[in-house]
Amino acid sequence: MKQYLSSRFSVALAILCIVVVFWDLGGFELQNPDEGRYAEASREMLETGDWIIPHFADIERLNKPPLIYWVTASLFKTFGLHDWVARLGSALAGILGAVVTGLLARSMFGPGAGYAVPLILLSSLWYLRVARSLVTDAFLCAFIALALAAFWWGMQEGRWRHYVLFSVAAALAMLTKGPVGVGLPMLVIVLFLSITRQWNRIRWSRLGVASLVFLSISAPWFLAAQVRSPGFFHNFFVTENLQRYGGRYNEYPVWIYIPVLILGLFPWSLCLPTTAVNVAKAWRERRVASTAPNPILFLWLWFCVVFVFFSLGRGKLPSYILPCFPALAILIAKEWAEWRLATAPAARWQSQVSRWQSWLLLLVFLTALCLMKLHQRFPWENILPGLPPLVTSLFMAGLVMAVALRRGPQRPLFVATVLSGVFVYLGLHYAAKIPLSLQRVAPLSQRMARESDSDDILVAYRGSKREVASLFFYLGRTRGTVRDLRVLPALTQRDIYGDRSEITGPRAQQMEAEAETRLQSLAQSGKTTYCFAPVDSLARIKATMDESHYSLLIRNRRFALIRISDPDRSRVGLLRRNPGRILQRD
Repeated sequence: MKQYLSSRFSVALAILCIVVVFWDLGGFELQNPDEGRYAEASREMLETGDWIIPHFADIERLNKPPLIYWVTASLFKTFGLHDWVARLGSALAGILGAVVTGLLARSMFGPGAGYAVPLILLSSLWYLRVARSLVTDAFLCAFIALALAAFWWGMQEGRWRHYVLFSVAAALAMLTKGPVGVGLPMLVIVLFLSITRQWNRIRWSRLGVASLVFLSISAPWFLAAQVRSPGFFHNFFVTENLQRYGGRYNEYPVWIYIPVLILGLFPWSLCLPTTAVNVAKAWRERRVASTAPNPILFLWLWFCVVFVFFSLGRGKLPSYILPCFPALAILIAKEWAEWRLATAPAARWQSQVSRWQSWLLLLVFLTALCLMKLHQRFPWENILPGLPPLVTSLFMAGLVMAVALRRGPQRPLFVATVLSGVFVYLGLHYAAKIPLSLQRVAPLSQRMARESDSDDILVAYRGSKREVASLFFYLGRTRGTVRDLRVLPALTQRDIYGDRSEITGPRAQQMEAEAETRLQSLAQSGKTTYCFAPVDSLARIKATMDESHYSLLIRNRRFALIRISDPDRSRVGLLRRNPGRILQRD
């Protein structure tokens, strides 16, 4: 495996994986709510020049530290306001995490594992998906991997640079997602040192300088945020961390990360059964034969701490467990690198399951689609167009596996597994791209910006929905500001996410009624109102308006743009009085 992965072909395979990370990065619009919020907060940061307090729709957004906004705003300034630029920072973080994990694997198990790890990560479905999304988890995964790698190298060599590197990585993780960025690697380290009784390997004299480096990087922003926004410490550390972990948002069952891990690590999750057995045997042998630091124990603690911590929390999102993927990737790479004979148990297992993996995955996807249909998540007209690219990708994955199995179960099978992961991800990407193109927000925001004047009223009518976060970014990108965009029901300071997840029942119905009343008053103000609304709200809005005041400008399967105005002040009337007004502005 060492010679095979260091060949020119393996380099070409690595380049292919990197190309896939950047391929069609702006292929579909920023998804709501997270990508829209991060992009708009970064755009407003760049526009206002306030690099301390992020804002979304002119409301302070201090639920997350600012590193993702700093990176995205800097990329916007360099390359412009585009969807692919918004996701570029996460893509670079994903590659950084893969490279760092590969270097750590090389120091633990040799060059073979070091070459294999980046290929494993960059061909895993969920790692690719998160690395191509504007979310914090790819950054957090990369910095946690860098911190734990620096700790491991520091235990082996004890050099100053490793202690400093750990401090820098931990500080960046803190600026990415708060205390969890420091707490998780520290918990792994404490458990490892306690179990192995190797506290004497720590150079305690260097911890003081390392702590100063950590504080000098991470502390200034937290102090500045507290000064600018009194009460920030309580809201951030208690409300947005402890209460979120306790289930304030996104409550899922404790077992939810098991299917996420199995599907997200595909196609490498097929290696997990034999990897677990072989690693357990190697751990026992190494524990008896050597007193050196046990890398297998370290990696299992890394995986278990991250997986168990997020599983026990009531507030969950599928992307939270991404930081445990590097540990599993190293363990899987170790098994591939140590396969010397085609008769090895792991090789036999992998060759058998590889024959059926494409059919199994197709069955899983079809079952998921049927369940979504039964729960009325998506209509068939949105699902069916995406099936051809998905089926084609699974066929290609099965074809490369069949060719590899005819040539031998070891080296060609590794290459075929990488390619199958790439094919399946691209199939999923284009399968999702088709229905998403039918509900785009950007064309509606561009139409709103093109037809409206500075004295017109722009409204985002959402009801209880949170699906228009990206509207702020697309409209602001076109107009240069979104401060004249009104949201009905109105955003409040408490509603920092813009989704009113704390407001349900009678209060939500009351807010809906207040939104309708407010929209009626805007329609009677004598100014033209442009209203962006979900399609399922059109009938309700139209019923409250004079039909002569209401006109539908553009719609897709999910959203619509309507104009509400007095006929005497309609766009036609404005053009008659001043035919060059709009043309000059455009």
